[in-house]
Amino acid sequence: MIDPAGFVTSQLGHIPAHPLYETERVLSLQLGNLYFLLAMMSIAILNTTTEPRVVHGYLVVLAIADIGHVAATYAIMGNEAFLDVGSWNAMTWGNVAATVLLFITRSSYLLGLFGPDRVPATKTAIGKKKR
Repeated sequence: MIDPAGFVTSQLGHIPAHPLYETERVLSLQLGNLYFLLAMMSIAILNTTTEPRVVHGYLVVLAIADIGHVAATYAIMGNEAFLDVGSWNAMTWGNVAATVLLFITRSSYLLGLFGPDRVPATKTAIGKKKR
């Protein structure tokens, strides 16, 4: 949202920077808005639900999206550039390595590797904790 040109031109380090087309600029800003939306949804869902099924469902959806994110990056980079980890720029590390790390963390939680779910104390309709 702050630097659409820098964001767009850094996606693939082997393509030279260029002045952005208006379509590239608007897509960059819309993507930034979607990232903000996902952050707000995460805060809302994970901090308001007391249902483990909701958390699990949300994490499954995010894990599936992680796979799609890495697959899209791979499809555009191609096999040779994707496997040449030494040539990755910071954006590629974020698009691939950080996403894979998030996928591993989400999957580990869903597999129970962090222990059983902990359900927060429920509250009554008027906001006081049940005793």
